[in-house]
Amino acid sequence: LVMTLEPGVPMLQALSTGNYTRVDNIFCSSNLVDHVVRCETVPERRQPKTDHMPIITWVALEAKRVMKEDRLDWRKVKWKEFKEELEKELKELGEPKEYETAEEFWDGRRKWQRIIGKLVNNEKLVPRTKMTPYQRRWWNKTLERLRKKCRKLGKKSYWKRFEVENPIHKAFRIARQRYSQEIKKAKAEKWAEWLREVDESGLWDVASLV
Repeated sequence: LVMTLEPGVPMLQALSTGNYTRVDNIFCSSNLVDHVVRCETVPERRQPKTDHMPIITWVALEAKRVMKEDRLDWRKVKWKEFKEELEKELKELGEPKEYETAEEFWDGRRKWQRIIGKLVNNEKLVPRTKMTPYQRRWWNKTLERLRKKCRKLGKKSYWKRFEVENPIHKAFRIARQRYSQEIKKAKAEKWAEWLREVDESGLWDVASLV
């Protein structure tokens, strides 16, 4: 085994004292070490209420690409325009009437499917978003902004770690606390929203999570 992280690089900041220490080492097998491009800590990506700094290792290996499919982004649907287009399409079907035969029913069903498909596939009305296995449904733009701010302050705080009285450390601590609070709030709101919408078939899911 070969150690890939440079000696002396701190990877933990004690929450009680604020001191930086190195408590772990990063090793790589000898037959893989030639493929290691870089190994370093990224203090600015440290998450709230944690003491360890993320350690990222870049390895030059080819991996099979997975094709990612887009999904419908219902949160950004322009509902006013969507309803207007729906009304326009429905008017072309004529006045509502009761189906008297199976043939009329299936014909009406096909027409409805055509209309819904036409509207849903209109990206101007229903935007698309990329699927990701790491997607957090509770994530929002406020958290994105706070995360960027924390990373920026975290990087500055790390580079000034030997200047204990530097105000950047307090600014970073306050930003992390705010970020942590907003994450907790966003998760709670998403959980409450899901509970309001869950149907009988989802009760077992609720029970397994409580």
